[in-house]
Amino acid sequence: MEELQAYRNEICILESIHSRITEKMPRVHYDKIKNYILSLLRSAGEITFYDLLAGAEKDKQLLAIGRNLNWYLLKVKQDLEAKRIIRAKKSPGSNRVQLITLGKER
Repeated sequence: MEELQAYRNEICILESIHSRITEKMPRVHYDKIKNYILSLLRSAGEITFYDLLAGAEKDKQLLAIGRNLNWYLLKVKQDLEAKRIIRAKKSPGSNRVQLITLGKER
């Protein structure tokens, strides 16, 4: 019974849109980061991944997640991308800059 409850408090995250490997993180962290990403995209329209990281470092609720915050941000971004909730593409001026927008159906 305790194992089932512990499992419910975790969520499987897609490694990337090109992989079948899954990762786990606490559901509360996933929800906070997902809401942060979607809120930022709704207000800004388009952001870079660097903007996403920089904004998270100023958010006290996200900072409470701890040292895994950047890794969690990447995994949640990849999960939302795999679910087509958001889209990521390379910036026309740089192969190293990723532009993130809401998916077309959102």
